Amino acid sequence: MNILLKPTGPLRNKWLALYITGGIYFAWNLAKLILSYVASSRWNFEEFDSWNSREFQTWMDAQNSLDSLSESGQMIFLLWCVSLIVWSFGAYTLTSTWATSQRRWARGWTIGGWFIPIGFLFIPISVIRQTERIVLSRTMGSIDGGGNRSIKANLLGPVWFISSWLVIGLNRASSSASAEIATFGRMYQFDIAASVLACCSVAVALVYFSGISEGVRAGSFTFESQSSVAPISINNDGVESSDAERRRLYLEEKRQKK
Repeated sequence: MNILLKPTGPLRNKWLALYITGGIYFAWNLAKLILSYVASSRWNFEEFDSWNSREFQTWMDAQNSLDSLSESGQMIFLLWCVSLIVWSFGAYTLTSTWATSQRRWARGWTIGGWFIPIGFLFIPISVIRQTERIVLSRTMGSIDGGGNRSIKANLLGPVWFISSWLVIGLNRASSSASAEIATFGRMYQFDIAASVLACCSVAVALVYFSGISEGVRAGSFTFESQSSVAPISINNDGVESSDAERRRLYLEEKRQKK
């Protein structure tokens, strides 16, 4: 828990919004998991025709509770997505001056990528991973991150994104299975699988974004420290020099003044 609450600095507010909405979404999926499990264990839908009116009414009350929970979940999921987009936009903006030559995706894709047909399957995670690699470049000295630590971190992004789409697929399958009483047992199985996977997905996402948020803080501190040592220099071609080059030119200017 301390790891998740660790990020400070310029992304802290956006991270806290993501953390809170993610926690609510996690709790909602946990509640849905419990109710779906109870429903699937309690009733045998193959014997539905033999149920008495009291048993049927008990099942209907439980199902109405699940339906109400599902409706509220749509709003919670929407808030989680909005918080994620806001965080992604903020992370890109704060790192927009870092390793500009390594950028393939413009800032607008942090928002627009979610609304492009077919593109929403790969653009959002591509933009976020681009930011992640640039943050690793700033904080660890290599655009690839270097070392096992970054390799493990790089796996979290795809795992979160793929599992999120699997959750959506399972929810759609559950909706299809709810069309007939005969397939209600299967519907609850889909609901249980979707809830378990959603809880895992949120947990992975929070760890993943926590690491990037902390990296942005550390990278911002490094950048400010370097800037305080040497001012930004422009070479003869009008191109901004690298950090190392700026420091070298600054020291040469100081020696010449002496």
